[in-house]
Amino acid sequence: MHRLLFVLCAALSAAFAFAGSVPKEWTARYAALDQALKARDTAKFESYLDSSFVSVDSKGAETSRDDFIKMIDEIFNGAAKAAPSVKISSVKSEGDTTNVAFDFHLKVTRSDGSWTAVHEVGTDSWKKIDGDWKLVKTVDKAMKMTNGKPKKKK
Repeated sequence: MHRLLFVLCAALSAAFAFAGSVPKEWTARYAALDQALKARDTAKFESYLDSSFVSVDSKGAETSRDDFIKMIDEIFNGAAKAAPSVKISSVKSEGDTTNVAFDFHLKVTRSDGSWTAVHEVGTDSWKKIDGDWKLVKTVDKAMKMTNGKPKKKK
C-alpha cells in the first residue's frame, strides 16, 4: 500500500513538474486558439494557419489547408456552443521550427441539438513567418471524430 502511494505521489509530482516546463508563450498561444474556437471565430482560428499548412493523419494521408478549413467550417456550421480544451505535453525547437505535442478535445453543439466531438493527439509544427508564428503542419498520432443527434423528447 505504501509503495503504491509512493509511486502515485512520484507520478503526480513528475506530472506537475513537467506541466510547469511548457513555455508561457506557447500556453498563451494555445489559449488564444481555444478562445477563438470557443467564440466560434473560425476566421481567427484559420488566421494561425500558414498558406503552406498541411495536416497529416495517423496513416500518413495529407490534407491541404483549404480542405482542412472546409472541415473546420463544416464542424462549426450552425454551432451554438463550442467547448475546446488542449493539454500541451512538450515543446521542442528544432532549427526554425517549434514542435508542440498536444492532446486536444472539442465538443461543438449546434442549435438543433446535434453535436460533434473531436479528440486529437498529435504534434503541431510552427514557424515564425514575417514576424508571426504560423502553424505549418499538424501530424496526428490519433484522431477521433464522433457526431451525435439531438436527444428525442419524450
